[in-house]
Amino acid sequence: MADFTAQAAVKTADGQARSKKLNAEADAMVVKTVGEAEASKTRAIGIAEADVIKMKISSMEADKYAVVQVAQALAGAGIKLVPDISVGGGASGAGTGLVDVLLGNLLLDQK
Repeated sequence: MADFTAQAAVKTADGQARSKKLNAEADAMVVKTVGEAEASKTRAIGIAEADVIKMKISSMEADKYAVVQVAQALAGAGIKLVPDISVGGGASGAGTGLVDVLLGNLLLDQK
């Protein structure tokens, strides 16, 4: 009887081991499949983005595209590209004095 009980215990343990192995293999297959799908998605998005950038560059000269990208990056970082006050003279030379700068500051403060 003890021999029969021991053999049953061995068969039960063997069945449990095989079951765990099958479950582990199935889990590994799921992880592998999901990983491959995510990699495919990432690769497809990257290729699509690269194609869009190529089309943008071909629609204008490459150096102008680079300038636009730099301007967008600076604007996104909150860096002002255009001054709040611009002082410049007209054809007659008017508007280049200190009074114009002070008036410009006053107008800016009133916003």
